[in-house]
Amino acid sequence: MYPKTRSMYPKTRSMYPKTRNMHRKTRSMYPKTRSMYRKTRSMYPKTRSMYPKTRSMYPKTRSMYRKTRSMYPKTRSMYPAAGQTVQMDSEKSGLVGSRVELRCIFVNSNPPVKISQVTWQKVNNSSKQNVAIANPALGVSVLPPFKERVSFKQAAVKLQAPSLEDTTIVFSNLQLSDDAAYICEYTTFPAGNRENMVNLSVFARPVTRLSLTSSIIVAKGQSLKTTVATCESANGKPASVIRWETSLKGEATFQETQNANGTVTLKSSYVVAPSRDTHNKKLTCVVAYRSDFFNDSVVLNVQYEPAVTISGFDKNWYLNRPDVKLKCEVDANPPVIGLNGSMATNVEVKNDSLHFRGPVTSDLAGVYICEATNGVGTQTGSVEVNITDGFAGGVSSRDEGRTVAAFQLVDGGVFSCSADAIDHDRPLSKDVCSGDLMNLHSALINPSFQGGRIAARGGKET
Repeated sequence: MYPKTRSMYPKTRSMYPKTRNMHRKTRSMYPKTRSMYRKTRSMYPKTRSMYPKTRSMYPKTRSMYRKTRSMYPKTRSMYPAAGQTVQMDSEKSGLVGSRVELRCIFVNSNPPVKISQVTWQKVNNSSKQNVAIANPALGVSVLPPFKERVSFKQAAVKLQAPSLEDTTIVFSNLQLSDDAAYICEYTTFPAGNRENMVNLSVFARPVTRLSLTSSIIVAKGQSLKTTVATCESANGKPASVIRWETSLKGEATFQETQNANGTVTLKSSYVVAPSRDTHNKKLTCVVAYRSDFFNDSVVLNVQYEPAVTISGFDKNWYLNRPDVKLKCEVDANPPVIGLNGSMATNVEVKNDSLHFRGPVTSDLAGVYICEATNGVGTQTGSVEVNITDGFAGGVSSRDEGRTVAAFQLVDGGVFSCSADAIDHDRPLSKDVCSGDLMNLHSALINPSFQGGRIAARGGKET
């Protein structure tokens, strides 16, 4: 069977060429398929050729943008930055009773727009109040309560064919209630409304006053302080500042009051301990209001009790020395009345001084007291006089019979004199004060003389 089988192989093999031929046919098909790819690829250039056409459309689209942009100038002309604007001051101020202008100027565009109406408004918190209106057809109208105090500055606003580019208004007799923000609004066609705003501040100059607490200030104690003057700055806006200028060593107090109309009242008091050192001292109040200064001054009139000193004794009164005197010097407010009354015949009173006639004798030795009284009190001053035997010498031997004499100043011009003697062996004499002053050493006890009458204390008048 093998030969037969083998004989079959040739037949099978003979079939291979056919199969191979099929492969060849299949391969022969590839070129055709590839040629299709080439055809497909050949289409790409045509597709790409479309893109240039699409791109060629962009210039036309861009030209549209150029046309749209060409419209912007017209659109921008509607905005104030490039077209109409309202020019105003940002802030204005004035004092109560003064005159102030609120500027409002309309800058038109090119081509210009039509002004239909101008309205001034006052801004009260969140609400608006009409102040004045200018209308080309209806004229000018100023509304209450501004009618008597507000007007348009330019006369052209009131004409039949008015010019409304400048609608500045003028406030006369400015009031505190005018303090607010004001809007100037332009109604235009076809651009619409344009407006701006100004803040108006109204100031009030304060009324200043300086006064003494009392025209007469009495010094009652070194440590007792009292208010001597008051400085007031009333109804000011804004608040003022008060300071004191003086050489006094005192202190100031301050009190501030807020008034219902928005003004401020400031009050300052000056406190000091009155004394003779504060008498006739100047006290100045300086009020600073914004950039202004107001000064006012007073002089203190302080009454104080007398301060008494005795001058004239130079510790060199010697026997037979001529022309000696003692002077009572008094510093008092109110002043004391001068010396008056009877004195010894060898003593003369001149201008609050004791002038001793003749030479010095040992009888002049003693303590001399000057007493002064005014409406505040009484004070005394004293000096002890020693008599020497010679110039710059010692005390007289008669000094052991020394007397003490006193004279005093009192209200009403009454003069009194008193004397004291150490020598108790000598009788009391009426001439101790009214007679010879040299006999003062002969007094036994303290007599006093007042109003030309001798009154003995503790003894019998002789």
